[in-house]
Parts: sequence; C-alpha cells; structure tokens
Amino acid sequence: MSRTGCLICTHKKADEINARLINKSRSGESFQTIADYFRLSKTTLMNHYNGNPDKNESSHISELLLKSEDAKDALRADNTFAEYQRAKARIEDLSKKTYDLLAKAEAEEDHKACIGYIRECRGQEGELREQRKLLAELEGKLATQPQVNITLNAEWIELRTLIIKALEPYPQAREAVVNALP
Repeated sequence: MSRTGCLICTHKKADEINARLINKSRSGESFQTIADYFRLSKTTLMNHYNGNPDKNESSHISELLLKSEDAKDALRADNTFAEYQRAKARIEDLSKKTYDLLAKAEAEEDHKACIGYIRECRGQEGELREQRKLLAELEGKLATQPQVNITLNAEWIELRTLIIKALEPYPQAREAVVNALP
C-alpha cells in the first residue's frame, strides 16, 4: 500500500487523525476509539501508525507531525529564555537606576530633591522585587506550585490510625507498617 493508496493518508481528516494518533499516549485514547470515531478499521489505523511489516512498509505518520511536538517544546523553551533575558535586563536596568538615584540624592543639598529621589527608589524597589521573583521562578529557584504536607492532613491521620489499628492482631506487620509510614 503506497501513501496515496492509504485510506488514512488520503482521508479528508488525515491531519486530525494523525494528531490524535500522535497524542494518543498522552490522551489515553486507544486505536479502537480513534478508528470508531472516524469509521475506520483498527488494522488500517495501526498499519498507518506503525507500518505494515508484512508489506515492508514504514509508518505513514507525517514526519512534520512527529517533529511538531519537538518544535512546540523548542518554541516554549525559546519564549521562556527570552522572557528570562527580558526580566534579567529589567532587573539590571532598575537596579542601575535605583543606585544612580540614590547617589544623586546623596550628592544633592536640596532636601526636597532627596525626598523625591528616595520615593522614586522605593517605587522602583517594588518593581525590582517583582522582577526578581519572576527571575527566580524562571530559574526554578522559586516554587510556584502549592506544597502539600500529607502528614498533617486529617484524612491521612485517620486512615493511618485505622491501618495501624487493623494490624493489631499482627504485631510484626503492624511494626513494619508503623516504621514505613511517614
């Protein structure tokens, strides 16, 4: 079967079929589910995806689709790096401005000007703090996901107590479980 003779390669929804085949490991969709959805046979779908060794054929999945996930990952990495570089440049710029204003405030004899410079520095310090936080997140130094401590969870404490109580008739098992639990 050539690619032009492949029912899937010539299907009007070939791109959608290929996308679902490529993402099936993430989505958990089976060949049968995809085949049923597009009213195709599972064998035809599997031969398109895996190739048909009986006919010495390789997979018909487009290399562009296979590479598209890598391209998306690379683009996300490029965007993250560009954002990191912009954040770092903003931090450096704000830091320089802040120190310049502080130096100018110290050199000024005019107390009103000093107060204005100090206020400006304080305003920039808030922005600088936000940029440092973003930079720490991008560098992976600051966790943005909530941390859950299961050992303090009331449901876990209740479950642990029930397990230990259920093992009272089996002292060795109970001791092993107590030692293994957090």
